Amino acid sequence: YPFLGLISSGHDALASRIPGFRLGTLPVALARSGYQGASFPWETLENGEEGGPYGHWLDERFHIGQFAVTAWQYYLYTRDADDLSRFYPLLRGCAERFVQDVLIRDATGRLSTRPVTDFDEMVYPLANGIFTLCAAVRSVEIAAQAAEILNVDTAMRDRWQQLSTELRRALPVNIEEQYYKVSDDS
Repeated sequence: YPFLGLISSGHDALASRIPGFRLGTLPVALARSGYQGASFPWETLENGEEGGPYGHWLDERFHIGQFAVTAWQYYLYTRDADDLSRFYPLLRGCAERFVQDVLIRDATGRLSTRPVTDFDEMVYPLANGIFTLCAAVRSVEIAAQAAEILNVDTAMRDRWQQLSTELRRALPVNIEEQYYKVSDDS
């Protein structure tokens, strides 16, 4: 949230430190997952290691989506391809963490999120929690858009685009009143 205040008030050099920190700790996040995407800790120390005490929040994944959105918003602010190229490994790592760790198919083949702790931490574990689901959608969408702009990772980009389209259909919708619901109570 400090990022939004900094970037919206013209402090782009300070704002860049926030996604820059995540980019700097990306090697540790990749190693934590066995190089299956960026597994950033819920509470990251300066060296990239987990700093939080044991608890259900250690299985929260929403924050990874926040990191992707922050790096993407920085690029949208600067419109500098060098910034996008610099942050692309972070965007790719966040998207792949959702793909490798969070996304599952149920018995009918419907794509959703596995049970994890959602942002509100009220009920856990929760499959298809609205915050986690939205973070997954945006992370894979952003990675696909960045890959397209940079003309890299064509096969991954196509897969991310397909996953984001399919995941959007998993969002709980009230069809009659045309709005997204907070949870899937169907």
